[in-house]
Amino acid sequence: MSGGAIYSLGALTVNHSYFAHNSAATNDGGGIWGIGVTHIDGSTFFSNTTASGWGGALYNQGTLYVTNSTLTDNKTAQGGGGIQTYAGSTSVPKRYARRTTMPAWAVAYTTARAS
Repeated sequence: MSGGAIYSLGALTVNHSYFAHNSAATNDGGGIWGIGVTHIDGSTFFSNTTASGWGGALYNQGTLYVTNSTLTDNKTAQGGGGIQTYAGSTSVPKRYARRTTMPAWAVAYTTARAS
């Protein structure tokens, strides 16, 4: 199952929210799995996980904007401990993630363009 807390197939706006200890047990996006345009502002993602998938905190297949948010201690079995973007775009400030772990990958992993 994808999206430990939220599985979104359209536009999604998240403001001033706290996502902690969510898990995508068999797929991607421990906190949020999204396709479409996703805006996240002033939110915290703490200790979200994927047991076998990508994107410990966030998995994106659309357009993702993250501002004024913190991603801490998120973990994944694959890539993108904080954010995984596949076939989309991501706009995230450079200093957004702390103590995010995954096996030998970058904190934010993308197969598309990131800014």
